[in-house]
Amino acid sequence: MDAPPPPAPRRAAFLLVGCTASGKTAVAHAIARETGAIVLSADSMLVYRGMDVGTAKPTAAERAGVVLRGVDLADPDEPFSAGRWLESAREAAREAAEAGRDLVVAGGTGLYVSALLRGIDTREADPGRRAELEALLAREGTGALVARAESLSPGSTAAIDAKNPRRLVRLVEILESHAESAESFSHAENAESAEPRSGEAGSPAGGAAERSEAEGVGHAESFSHAENAESAELPSGEAGSPAGGAAERSEAEGVGHAPLVGLDFPPDVLNARIERRARAMFEGGLLDEVRALCERFPGFERSTAGAGIGYAEALAALRGEISADEAVARTALRTRRLAKKQRTWWRHQARVEWVRGPADEADVARAARGVRDLWSHYGKVPLSL
Repeated sequence: MDAPPPPAPRRAAFLLVGCTASGKTAVAHAIARETGAIVLSADSMLVYRGMDVGTAKPTAAERAGVVLRGVDLADPDEPFSAGRWLESAREAAREAAEAGRDLVVAGGTGLYVSALLRGIDTREADPGRRAELEALLAREGTGALVARAESLSPGSTAAIDAKNPRRLVRLVEILESHAESAESFSHAENAESAEPRSGEAGSPAGGAAERSEAEGVGHAESFSHAENAESAELPSGEAGSPAGGAAERSEAEGVGHAPLVGLDFPPDVLNARIERRARAMFEGGLLDEVRALCERFPGFERSTAGAGIGYAEALAALRGEISADEAVARTALRTRRLAKKQRTWWRHQARVEWVRGPADEADVARAARGVRDLWSHYGKVPLSL
């Protein structure tokens, strides 16, 4: 009797995460140009075609010399799920493996990263509990569902469009069905540790010793769950990490894989970056972009994509409901709130080692070196693909 074939090798990648406006794209692209790695975007708004200015999607010039995947996958008025993004991730991982290149996953949508690392839960909902949650929604509005979700898993609503009642109901269903566990409800407990690798020429970790965001709009099929997690701000610090070189540990410490690497800034610095980005978007043509999207996609105003940060404010400005300056201010406010949620999510739902983000273009190389140092030390993270 023939022996069964050996199992296929598990896919693995280098991950770069963090809050919106922390410089992930610039650093990931710099590393890719140096090493030939393929970059997979894990940003739930970059999946939409034609939504470029308001998502800070890298331009053609910024993409020069970079193979970028996970962007421009859907029209803004069509449904898009985390499962569909995961299919794109599988293709990117396969492409990288066949080409003998490393895969760098860069983004701030926690749901996508969770799906990539732990898979997606597809179990059926309990009709009775769903009816109860829908009745709660009818009585008290979305705020009651947000409060319930946050009580079960602080930061979890940052992974979805919290204005979408259907997604809030599904999120609460999933969190409640796994409230007895402090682990991910999928395969995190069985994740195998990645084998640390020394730096090799041509890989993002090689030679390390020498050398935008939008709201989470994905679907709520998959979340990790940290029991009794408390909200906490990442401490500010100097070069090396926001904590002055000390790694931030989460309640997810026990998850069996190498830590993720993240970029961040002290909150006051990140807030100033967010303010500048919001104004630059409107000055850079966001209103014109949204006007064109409405003409091309008649359902854009009512779509999930149209409710994204910056886009909802631009729509309100085009309708004459608010001024352009007010649209900028509201966009910055929503982005700051998102960044705060993202900090909480990364703190409690993943194990991350932090590097201070690049202050400007000239500082990208320094941040890239810090990221590659950590990748070289810890190795790749195994993927649930």
